[in-house]
Amino acid sequence: MAQPPGSAFVLVSHWRVPGDIGAAFGCLGDPEIARWWPEAYREVREIFPGDAEGCGRVLDILTRSRIPYPIRWRLEVIEVRRPEHLVVRASGDLAGEGVWELRQRGAFVAMTYTWCVEVTKPWMQWLTPVLRPFFAANHHWVMRRGEIGLTRELARLDSQAHD
Repeated sequence: MAQPPGSAFVLVSHWRVPGDIGAAFGCLGDPEIARWWPEAYREVREIFPGDAEGCGRVLDILTRSRIPYPIRWRLEVIEVRRPEHLVVRASGDLAGEGVWELRQRGAFVAMTYTWCVEVTKPWMQWLTPVLRPFFAANHHWVMRRGEIGLTRELARLDSQAHD
């Protein structure tokens, strides 16, 4: 998929994790997501819990990965279809939408995340034409770390269920 001009990004990630789709979906909405995915969620503060499905949930997030600059943004869950579909809206240092699609494939969960986002800090917008490959590589690194973290978290949850 071609990248849009300016400071916008369209980033698509594919994960394959062992486990149950319901457990994987639940981990995406886990209040302790920073425990298993600290590269994306350094700090998470819930502002509003949303409804029983998590729709309307609002989180303030601090992300600090390989970029030597903290990214502060707000995540709002705007659509939930458990356990296969989750849409979030970002605002703050990042603005846009992310869509998670999950499918059970035997003993594994196939997950696709499409992140259509724009950086909003003026210096980041100005440097995007030069730093676009670095920003994209950082995102892909964070996502690979998330897949590893989710795999570990699902194994942890599975071992707890069998204790």
